[in-house]
Amino acid sequence: MPAAAHVWWGLTFQRPDKRAVEQDPEAARIWREETWPAIRAWSKA
Repeated sequence: MPAAAHVWWGLTFQRPDKRAVEQDPEAARIWREETWPAIRAWSKA
């Protein structure tokens, strides 16, 4: 498949926004302090 096949199909490279527009501060805190450390610890095991 050629490197520029995505152009033929009408696709473009997309970058995610740096921050969610409707961010829930409490959900972000739980993710940062509880969920993410658990994922990191599991991945290193």
